[in-house]
Amino acid sequence: MFVEDGKAVKRTNDLVEKGDMLVSGFIGAEGKEQTVAAKASIIGEIWYTSSVTLPYENEFTTITGEQKNKRLIQIGNWDIPFWNFSKPDYETYEIFERETNFSIFGYRLPVQIRTVEQRETFGFSRTYTKDEAVEVAKKHAREELRGKLPDDAEIKTEHILQEHVENDTVSLKIHYQVLEEIAQEKPIIQGD
Repeated sequence: MFVEDGKAVKRTNDLVEKGDMLVSGFIGAEGKEQTVAAKASIIGEIWYTSSVTLPYENEFTTITGEQKNKRLIQIGNWDIPFWNFSKPDYETYEIFERETNFSIFGYRLPVQIRTVEQRETFGFSRTYTKDEAVEVAKKHAREELRGKLPDDAEIKTEHILQEHVENDTVSLKIHYQVLEEIAQEKPIIQGD
């Protein structure tokens, strides 16, 4: 805890709850208090628990990079193709659609151009051993937690609380200790 302006209400290593006041904007002796904008950097150790499940065998689909584009003129609810009339010769593919937004003076025109991208896909399966599944599950849980944390947060420790294998699926419950900035600004509301 580093207090630049204000008065520390809590001390280092105190247990605090979300919403507790850590640094006060009132300084000085009682009766002669002054109000200042409290400014502090407070790094707290936060505990997170994550649950993740991963089957030993996983099916994946990936896009190969091959694609055909079909262009259509859309008049109202009617689609009139004008480029690439044929279906792709791929076994499996996904369709992605884009539509222009022609407008004049803020009014959408009834004529639009639609592009239909037909991208080839390739499906494959991957089978993990128990140890590989645990490592991949830990990695997924860590990445999911990282996505929820601020950029400057640091994962200090990671412990597996529970590991359960059933029906070729591994389930983990993981405990994380994370160091992150916990200071939040709150306005000083003065009474009568």
